[in-house]
Parts: sequence; structure tokens; C-alpha cells
Amino acid sequence: MMPAVDARRLLLPGPARAVRGRALLAALNGACGAAVSIIHTALLAVVVLGAAALVRAEAPKRSAPAEPSAQSDRALKEAWAIRSTGRTVNGTFNQDAIVAEQKKRAGVLSDAMGMKFRLFETPHYLVVSDAEAARAALFAKWCEPLYANLSRSLGMPLTQRVWDGKCMIFLFNAQKEFEDFAARFDHVDATRRNAYYWVEGLNPAYPTLIHLAFSLQAGDQQALQNLLTHEGAHTFFAVYQGRVRLPLWLDEGLAVYMALLNDPTLRQEKADSAAEIAKSGRSLREFLERPPDGVLTKAEYALAWSLVDYLMEASRPKFKQLINAIKGGQDERAAVKTAYGFDLEEFVSRWRAARGGEGPAKPGTGEP
Repeated sequence: MMPAVDARRLLLPGPARAVRGRALLAALNGACGAAVSIIHTALLAVVVLGAAALVRAEAPKRSAPAEPSAQSDRALKEAWAIRSTGRTVNGTFNQDAIVAEQKKRAGVLSDAMGMKFRLFETPHYLVVSDAEAARAALFAKWCEPLYANLSRSLGMPLTQRVWDGKCMIFLFNAQKEFEDFAARFDHVDATRRNAYYWVEGLNPAYPTLIHLAFSLQAGDQQALQNLLTHEGAHTFFAVYQGRVRLPLWLDEGLAVYMALLNDPTLRQEKADSAAEIAKSGRSLREFLERPPDGVLTKAEYALAWSLVDYLMEASRPKFKQLINAIKGGQDERAAVKTAYGFDLEEFVSRWRAARGGEGPAKPGTGEP
């Protein structure tokens, strides 16, 4: 069902207008990279694709990852590649060298697309844009508070490195430019979409690099900020403590959680929607077991947020332990027990009671 469009608030892509694809993390250590750079870095796509529609309080559906749209141009690939990563005396990557290489991409992009791209730098991000400086500066302004909120959610110091170099954000004033970039540089068909992220160099022998791309036609200022917040959260947790993918409900719940930090006016609506599910006694078993490429309804985005919100309220240190346990290879059932000391059934029961329900699901429905 297509929700009503509201251009004033949390304007995230809706499922009736487009589909977001993302590669399964189980494939991340495989050899299915999109291309091999001149430093022999396997590039494997982890694509989160925004939709053309901007629908209040709902994020895009997931589906199979986008297929490469064309063979890469060798000269363009070589110009785009990170040529020098260096090594410090303790064997880690030379982050300054990586950032210097990343900055060259603004010039490569300008030459390849025949237009001028400006570069804006923040402590954790590089924003490359062909739009007027004021619009690009907004993204640079939004980036660091987003990173701070993401770090704070895990009790993590801002100095802790999540990715190598800096996360690059490419902004395109026109939808056609955005689609051209996606096709030529990332070999993705981005028609009918307005945002995606891409993880590069997942071979642990090489740097983990990330970039995001946005069409500025996605909506107004509030829409763009919330879209950045939602997709930026997915990007952060995609590579935090390794490439093990979070369960669907946890991944989307975190993204919505961050979006509500950005726009708290949406919290009550989400809370009311989740409370209805808590009171209904609906079993959450299928919801919690839904595969990473599954689809959530509007109400289920609220449910995912509410579960994350409850765990955050219970204990932020334990929440970090939960994320680390999953990233370390535990399944969500074992990870909840490790972090919080109660099993998944007890977690759902406690959540129901705290959010207006009456404990376990109705008899015969099973729990969670």
C-alpha cells in the first residue's frame, strides 16, 4: 500500500515506487567483486538504493542487488582507483595517503562528466558536489553530527576508525547525472532511485573504503537530511567491526533510530504504531527471522525502531555488546543472551510489557 507523500518531514523512499538492493554480507568475502583495481583490490558492491518516491516515515524496500550496467572503462577505472595506501611503521594503512588519493576523485569526476565538482572536507567525510556551494555545504554540516550520534549510540570515541580514509559523498544536482555516475563508476542501474552506498575493497589486505551517492532531486532540505541520516547509518554499521551483516530488523531499526534523532517529531507516530503491535499479541517470530533481503511494511519499520529503542533504553553498553557479538559471528538469539542475559523470547515479552502490551503473545501464536 502506498502511503501518502509528505514533503515536510521524514521523507524516505517508499516501497511502491522503487526498490533498494543490497548484496548479502555472506558474499562479502567471496570473489564476486564488481571490478579489480590496479592495486588488485576486489570491489564488491554493498548497495543500498534509495527510491524515487519520498514517503514520510518509511524507508525503501530491499531486493536483489543491482546488476552491473556496463563493462568498465579501463582508463576511467585506473584514474578512479586508490593507487597508494602506504603502510605505517606498525603495519596499518597510511590514512593520510588514502585521503589524498580520495581527493583526486573530484578531478577525475569533473573530467569524466564534463562539469565542475567542488570538494568539501570534514573530519570523517569528503563531500563532492556539482551543485551550488550552499547546498553541498549543508551535507558537510550534517555529516559530523550524524557520525557523532552513530558513535554515541555505541559508546564509541570519535577517534575510533570505522572505515579507511574518509567516507565520500557524491552529490548530483540532476537525476540524470546521478544515474550516469552510478552506471559509469559503480556499474549500477540507478534509474528510479535517488541514493545508494557502495563499499570498496572488502579484501582485508586492502583498505575498506565507502562512498555514498545522492540525487539532489530527492526532495527538500529536510528530505535530504533524513535520507542522509538513514543511509549513513546503514553505511556505518555495514563496516563497523567487520562485514557481518546485521539482522534485518536490527539494521533497519538502527537506521530509523538515527533518523528520529534527526527529526524527533516523528517519534510519537512510530511509538503509537509499535504499541498497536505490542497490544495485538502478534507473534514476532517471522519478523525477527526475516532474511536480510526481506521487505518491511510501514508498521514494521516502526516495530524495528521500537525494539532497538527498547534495547538502547535498557543499556547502551549492552547494546554495543549485542552488536559486537553479532559482528563476531553469533546469531541474534545467542547475541541477545550474551549481551542482556535473557533469551529472545524474554526480550520480546519485556518489550511488549514496556510498550503497552501484556507480555507474551496470545496463546497458540508462538513467541517471539
